[in-house]
Amino acid sequence: QLKRRLQERHSHGFLVLQWVISSNRSHIVRLSVERHLPSMRTPHQFLLVTAAPVKQQEFSDLKAKCGGNTVFAWHGSPVDNWHSILRRGLTKDTKYLLNGN
Repeated sequence: QLKRRLQERHSHGFLVLQWVISSNRSHIVRLSVERHLPSMRTPHQFLLVTAAPVKQQEFSDLKAKCGGNTVFAWHGSPVDNWHSILRRGLTKDTKYLLNGN
């Protein structure tokens, strides 16, 4: 039924959905109350995980080795860059880098 409904909207609708689902490497996790940022002033806080499990484990291991301290940072990229960031991660190897080195 979903396939039919998507194809009624556009002939490529179902194909696009298949691509999104099969190529997506991120998922959203609800933060536990202990991990909430008080400055956000909302009980609805989530973490967008984009790393592969192996990469996430490497990060967690290094984090533990260095004392477990982390910093929350905000990334102010325009909305039209989000697709690429979520698919490929943040990178400095681009001609479009405006700030930083």
